[in-house]
Amino acid sequence: MLIIPEDSMQTVSLDQLPMGWNESEPPESIKAITEIWIAENRFLVLKVPSAVVTGDYNFLLNPAHPRMVEVKIIEKQPFRFDHRLTRP
Repeated sequence: MLIIPEDSMQTVSLDQLPMGWNESEPPESIKAITEIWIAENRFLVLKVPSAVVTGDYNFLLNPAHPRMVEVKIIEKQPFRFDHRLTRP
């Protein structure tokens, strides 16, 4: 679990994403979202919809952003991947 400054978070909404964004092979145009976010270096965090879990979000952190020093790890938990997801 992390503490991040919410005033430095950009959110990408579903209507900003191209058709097929959540397919296993998304369109090339989706790369522009993160490329612009990195190039502008305005926000520390990019909140994007999860392509795997509907309704969930992924939070991308820009380690080169000046406010990265404000990110605090408050809890670590091991990730246990469920191998049933990879069985045919």
